[in-house]
Amino acid sequence: MADDGWLHRGDVWLVDFGAEPKDPEQAFLGPAVIVSDDRLHHPNLRMVIVVPGTSTIRRIPLHVVLSPDHNNGLGGCCISVSLAFSA
Repeated sequence: MADDGWLHRGDVWLVDFGAEPKDPEQAFLGPAVIVSDDRLHHPNLRMVIVVPGTSTIRRIPLHVVLSPDHNNGLGGCCISVSLAFSA
């Protein structure tokens, strides 16, 4: 996450996806990567496009594995690029 308090493409945030999962969508609280362009993140627009993360690594072509580092705080996370949400 950036130090300036703004949302930026590539940031990892903890997101509430709701309490009712609808297959194949995720629900509940979980990590998500911001994939929308930074120009979309103006406070008046109130929209961000995110891709939810999961700790289940299936090694399929549509998954990108994020490695943990001191910036993202992850313990190993697989991000499914096939599921995107606007939040």
